[in-house]
Amino acid sequence: MKIIRLFNNNIVATITDDNKEVIVQGSGIGFKKKVGDLIEEDKIEKRYFIEDESKSKFNEIFENTPIEYFQAVEEIIGIASKELDIKLSSQIIISLTDHIFCAVERLKEGLILPNLMSNEIKSLYSEEYKIGLRALDIVEKYTGEKLPVDEASYIAIHIVNACLDIGTNNTRKILVLCSGVSKILKEIYNIDLTENRLDYSRLTTHLKFLAQRIITDSTKTIDEVDDLYDLLKRKESKLELCVEKVEEYIKTTFNYEILKQEKVYLMVHLLKVIRD
Repeated sequence: MKIIRLFNNNIVATITDDNKEVIVQGSGIGFKKKVGDLIEEDKIEKRYFIEDESKSKFNEIFENTPIEYFQAVEEIIGIASKELDIKLSSQIIISLTDHIFCAVERLKEGLILPNLMSNEIKSLYSEEYKIGLRALDIVEKYTGEKLPVDEASYIAIHIVNACLDIGTNNTRKILVLCSGVSKILKEIYNIDLTENRLDYSRLTTHLKFLAQRIITDSTKTIDEVDDLYDLLKRKESKLELCVEKVEEYIKTTFNYEILKQEKVYLMVHLLKVIRD
């Protein structure tokens, strides 16, 4: 197989004999190599066949995320697959690596976001949550950063989503919510969420999680978010207006009262998209 892209000494993109792009990992597999060189197949430790629509995000993550995060996710996925006896979609490599990297970056900035569904996740997905707790130690081993315990719930839900079929009707509701919010963002900020950008993907992932809370009618009240809400709305003049329009759309379409905590989550993701 020939190298078509070099990420670092240990990860390269190649083309298989049947013309499929695959990401391969192995110690030193890309060392002193260049595009067009053949790889030594005995050095391949992992292979990842990525769906076409996810390739750009996968490439972006490898270019901008330290390899330690990918290694941590590899170990987490391995434990989850073995102990839960499940087959996980390869897309979890993208979503979970990105989530953990962003969580560590927020931790360094002193921004801690509580998980609105932590109790529900612990109750409904107890085995996945246990993997999430173990994942915190794995992340610390590779990055030196100890994430807060609420991140165990986030990791658990990524595992659930990677092997969960939520049904056609619920999928439609998720698409309706994402489409409606996308129109609001287009109106206020001229942002098009259909563009293939990593930050847009993060926001869309958050909207999908919000849609799942609406579908399951899961609510959770967490105090002391008023200060954070006020801080975030001062960072961008139209941010509060945008969130209020999203709130009204969700209330009208789904008969769901969005919580202030959920507004805070939206603000965090929107700020990232707006400023980049």
